[in-house]
Amino acid sequence: MDAVTAITGAGSLIRAATGFVGALLTRRETGSTNFAAQLRKQAEANAAKFVQARDRDGSGGLNKAELGVDDRLFTRLDVNGDGQVTPAELAATGNG
Repeated sequence: MDAVTAITGAGSLIRAATGFVGALLTRRETGSTNFAAQLRKQAEANAAKFVQARDRDGSGGLNKAELGVDDRLFTRLDVNGDGQVTPAELAATGNG
């Protein structure tokens, strides 16, 4: 992975994390009664945006090259072992 790709990926992850924390704080301040469901929905939306931005082959998921991670992390994220990390898998692992 080249430096530009790594920096771009890191920036996207930081933006997603910032959005998640902002959503977390907003939900806490409003006293939402369905907090967990709202967080799941936000994580799924962030994961879908992340995958869509990097899915070069249009498969709806990210292969190891598109995701730009090492074998160990890819195996952890690819929950069903099909060679594609989907938005649902990212959201389920807390990386969405």
